[in-house]
Amino acid sequence: MVTALFVFTFVFLIVGIIILGVYVVESIFRMKIFEKAGRNKWLGFVPIYKDYILIEIGEINWYWMIALYGPILLGVVASCIPFFGSILSSALAILSIVARVNVYYNVAKKFKTEDWFMIILALVPIVGEGILAFSSNYEYHADVETEPDGFCGDLGIIKETTDDNSTNTNNENITSTTNTYKNEEVKVTTEQIKEVNKEEVKEATVEEEKPKKNNYPKKNKPHHKPNNNNVKEDKKD
Repeated sequence: MVTALFVFTFVFLIVGIIILGVYVVESIFRMKIFEKAGRNKWLGFVPIYKDYILIEIGEINWYWMIALYGPILLGVVASCIPFFGSILSSALAILSIVARVNVYYNVAKKFKTEDWFMIILALVPIVGEGILAFSSNYEYHADVETEPDGFCGDLGIIKETTDDNSTNTNNENITSTTNTYKNEEVKVTTEQIKEVNKEEVKEATVEEEKPKKNNYPKKNKPHHKPNNNNVKEDKKD
């Protein structure tokens, strides 16, 4: 009995040390990836939240975070159900794996990796993250466009529903823009009319303020008449 308990604790400690070591190594890899992407590198050690940061880096929709961890919680509950519980929990585990592959797919596109590297990153994430973290061949490119639903969107699995929503939103945007253009045209015309009226009023006031010209005829200046006494004196001389 004592030896069995000793063996159990020893195995438990070994497994715990291995899990802790894998977590530390994987967190160091996440630190380097976050640093390349311009994020806070110390968030690589925060459980669960570091996966959300990875989703933001890959520019994938937020509900894939629920697809990552939701099936794990539901799988634990489903495992308690006899027979059907095992089938349901395995299906939920597959959904969680698909979600994780979907996230890594967009992250690999952001770092402009090859197609074969996407497979490594999806199948053996810790190896792929190590290469992505410390290799100088892979740098983060924020200008690379990615599908918000990852490879599910590229394959058209979720594309049909999103296209309908996008068309509706595009139609709404078009109608709103046309209405705004019409309103702007009306505003422009009214403003132009106001400006023209202001200019006419200004011109009228300027003309009124101008001094009126005197249209009366000018009076002739009187000519200087010669003095008759002086003329007579000249004749006497």
